[in-house]
Amino acid sequence: MSEKDNGGKRKESRDGNERATRRFCHGGSRTSVAKKIAAPTLSNPWEDRLKLHADVEGLPARRRSVLRAANATALLHWSGVMDMLEPIVTPRTRVRRWEDRDRAAFHRLNSDETVMRFFALRRSRAESDAFMDDLNHRLDRDGYSFLALEAGDAKQAVGVLGMALLDPVMPCFPGVEIGWRLLPEHWGKGYATEAAAACLDRAFAEPGALGEVVSFCVENNQASEAVMLRLGFHRGEDFDHPKVPAATHPQLVRHRLYRLARGDWTRQAYGAPG
Repeated sequence: MSEKDNGGKRKESRDGNERATRRFCHGGSRTSVAKKIAAPTLSNPWEDRLKLHADVEGLPARRRSVLRAANATALLHWSGVMDMLEPIVTPRTRVRRWEDRDRAAFHRLNSDETVMRFFALRRSRAESDAFMDDLNHRLDRDGYSFLALEAGDAKQAVGVLGMALLDPVMPCFPGVEIGWRLLPEHWGKGYATEAAAACLDRAFAEPGALGEVVSFCVENNQASEAVMLRLGFHRGEDFDHPKVPAATHPQLVRHRLYRLARGDWTRQAYGAPG
């Protein structure tokens, strides 16, 4: 059972692999959410991830060796034993793996001009279906991925939200990123902040917690940047996104990077030492 100390804050209690009362930031306030975090089910997460994320065969030999070494170091520090295989639930949101019934919504999340305003790529239905299957594969492989977001009274996906290992071509590699994208009719309701905070709670939970999580957006994507600031991220270095074609989408090249260290999250969310 949890009990209140003299400061009125809840203490955590653990029973086996269950984690009791947690807090998450939502619009500047703190809300207690009782949830259980299952122990990772990956048989050998360190070995599996080091092998799978060293797959850089398409690069020159010298670059391959450098990236394999960087990947190994990064994974030992960043990957921890985070597990998103079990849904992440808050009072208004639920982050879970993709299901066949989500395919139409996922296609819209990858093709709608309003949703994809800050992205250069538009996916066809076939491309979207393949991408959704790949995200579930990454979840099974890594323990985390960009997943389906349910929110409010909707019992279906209204967005994509989750975490992933950074692509080796990114200037902020090595690391783990968190990101989100919602259908327009669900904007401005705080769903992204609420669900992302719960994901960060799990990412920074003991044991084997991540050391840092990053997030980034196009420099004039004020809505996404506002979510990062509400979550407590700190402004990092601006950079030109290497996967955005400057010739066709010059307005989308420049990005803002934000960083959140585990110690900063535990201090702001729990008032605890990092």
